[in-house]
Amino acid sequence: MNKNISRRTGIKLMTAGTLMGLSGRGALQAESAKPSASGPMTDSWGKTQDRVFLGGDYWANPMEDWRVVNGGAECQNTGGGRSVHSLTHQLTASGSFTMAVTLTRLEVNGNDGGAGFRIGLRSEINEHRSNCFVQNGLVAGWRAG
Repeated sequence: MNKNISRRTGIKLMTAGTLMGLSGRGALQAESAKPSASGPMTDSWGKTQDRVFLGGDYWANPMEDWRVVNGGAECQNTGGGRSVHSLTHQLTASGSFTMAVTLTRLEVNGNDGGAGFRIGLRSEINEHRSNCFVQNGLVAGWRAG
């Protein structure tokens, strides 16, 4: 995959893929990482001001590259491998799930390398916080060119 992905496209795709995909909770068998988490995976970015911190329910890699801008998560760096992870929901081996994303081009004639989903991430200890740093898994998405 081209590592020159625009920060905005990368953010929108990875975040939307993670969050929108988990919003089809009716068919999703999810294991809650926090006992209080239930229902569809949604964010409140559209109801808040622009800021640096994505929120306590998300882990962004690297954290300092991500911001809430105009109601969505946006990466400030064009390097590859940027990601946003849900800390409140985790897929289990049983059941089905649906993931969907709507892409919006924020920069005309920009260098958009692509974006997508990475699922099946699992660290050696399979703990929801350590899983955020794994770079392998099933990768699916859109690629420019």
